[in-house]
Amino acid sequence: MRTSNPAPGPDADTAFTFGLATAVVLAVLAIALAVRSGSVTLLSGAVLAMVVLPAVFVLASCVLAVWLGYDPDVVDAYKLTQSLREQTEE
Repeated sequence: MRTSNPAPGPDADTAFTFGLATAVVLAVLAIALAVRSGSVTLLSGAVLAMVVLPAVFVLASCVLAVWLGYDPDVVDAYKLTQSLREQTEE
């Protein structure tokens, strides 16, 4: 039988949300800087954003989930997304 870790709590939820936002903002700023410096064209920057941003989002969420101690069970991930939606609706 698998033992479950205790829920990380509201501070971990806040850190998770802040970490995701920070990762996405940094990725957008890096792409914008590359376009502004001329090393990437505007069209290439848009394509890069469509390819890189989802990958950054998934990678950051995986790293943050492991670091903050979220249980890797899919049911717990569903509960986390529900709690984040409830927080944004308030």
